[in-house]
Amino acid sequence: MSKLNKNLIKSVLFISSLLLCLAIFNTTTTSIAEIPSANNPINLNYVTHDPIEITSDDNFTDYGFPGEGTEINPYRIENLHIKAEVSFAIIVQVVTMNFVIQNCLIEDTSTAIFLYGLSWNSCRVEHNILTNVDTGIFVYSVLNGTILNNTIEADYTGIEVETAVDLAIVNNTIYATHWYGIVFGTDADTIITGNKFYGSGIAFGLFTLPYFDTFTIEDNLVNDKTLGYFVHQNDLDISTTDYYGQLLLYDCDRAIIRNQDLRNTTFGIQAYQCNNMTIYDSKFGYNFASIKIDYSDRLYVHNCEFKHNPQWEALRLHSCDNGYFFDNYFEDTVGFHIQGGLNVTLRGNDFVDVSLAFYLDSITHSTVYENYIFESSSGLWIYYGEFIEVYDNIFYQSISGIDVDFNNDITIHDNLFQELEISAIRLNNETENCTIYHNTFVNNNLLNYYASQAYDKGTNNLWYNETLQQGNYWSDWTSGPYDIDGDSGSQDLYPLSSPTITPFIAEYHSFYASSYIMVPILVCIIYLVKRKKKREIN
Repeated sequence: MSKLNKNLIKSVLFISSLLLCLAIFNTTTTSIAEIPSANNPINLNYVTHDPIEITSDDNFTDYGFPGEGTEINPYRIENLHIKAEVSFAIIVQVVTMNFVIQNCLIEDTSTAIFLYGLSWNSCRVEHNILTNVDTGIFVYSVLNGTILNNTIEADYTGIEVETAVDLAIVNNTIYATHWYGIVFGTDADTIITGNKFYGSGIAFGLFTLPYFDTFTIEDNLVNDKTLGYFVHQNDLDISTTDYYGQLLLYDCDRAIIRNQDLRNTTFGIQAYQCNNMTIYDSKFGYNFASIKIDYSDRLYVHNCEFKHNPQWEALRLHSCDNGYFFDNYFEDTVGFHIQGGLNVTLRGNDFVDVSLAFYLDSITHSTVYENYIFESSSGLWIYYGEFIEVYDNIFYQSISGIDVDFNNDITIHDNLFQELEISAIRLNNETENCTIYHNTFVNNNLLNYYASQAYDKGTNNLWYNETLQQGNYWSDWTSGPYDIDGDSGSQDLYPLSSPTITPFIAEYHSFYASSYIMVPILVCIIYLVKRKKKREIN
């Protein structure tokens, strides 16, 4: 083999190795938190036991559990190993005696421990290991209970609390949950302290939010970072000097949250009745929902990254007015879910491989513009909205563009819809008085689902600007009015002969695809250079 060929092979190997290293460094990891093993020592004296159901005070003695049911000497369900594919491993409901469930190992059940209707006694659940369960501990209608020093590995929820008062949840370790570490329904006056969450966190249901400030939440960790809990505070600056694993805010004004890494927790941020909040330059991902905010005004979210939210939306907002959300990046997630809002602005956000970029429910007097949706399932779904303007957006190589249901006075103009599989725009049930003009439609309806690139079954919708007498550009238009498929019999009376926005030219968007092109080119360049040098030597 000639020296030239040997050098050429070395060059090819070097370039390939370099590209492989770049690909490895750019690979997205599936988790950022190290999941610890259970710290509770295994009790070698566990006694194998069948599932337990206690529905009266007599059942404690029926099972032969030690104790007297008093506060000083409670009945003790202890040192048991329960492994059974059943709905509940231990049920205790509607009893008046005091009891403790302690030092038990429970595996492979739907719910490990279920406590219900306990209002006249003291109940404690402590030093247990609950593993490979759907829900660790479910507390319903309980007064005065303690959950202490348990280790919980649950597929969905570590501890679920509904209709409870005066609970103490202390020093528990909860990890590997897909939904919640601890979730509260209708609860108040609960102490949550010293708990460790890995891949989860704390969540409050909508009916618990008004009682947010009755909770004592302190000294908890999420992925070994502080869980931030802020109540009735103004002018907060949560920045790089304070790194948090999760943030909970109630009745705070003028809060600034920046440079936070809030990945791999239940909600990265949950806020209630917080006005003038700004969130920027932060990372979210692997959350149940990244940001969940209710009944708040004047929110600003920009320059944030949202990736890999398989459960809920990246931003879930309820009854939030005057929001401005711009220049954010979304990938492999659901983007916005906004229910109820006035004067909401969504600008300049990029979406790649999302299942839905925007879901707007009962939104009025709002704008959606300069957003880019690429290789995604659905772009924008507007439901029960009115007076919404959608313009200067790009919907490219996705399944569908815009769906409009039960809406009034939606204006859609100057957008690019290109290479969508089903439809660019669908005006569905009871949608009326919408105006669509100056849009560019290029090669949509690739699956031939409809007879045109758009669909209309609404009432009194115009597919052109009546004043300008100008409609839209349709790549499949030949002459005359452009017929819109659907029951309404709509037409674009003034189709445009040229695009209002320059369509894309097919190109490689993948790093790997571009690598396959660049490698041969670089090899050829190196070969030609070396060949030239060899000729000069000769």
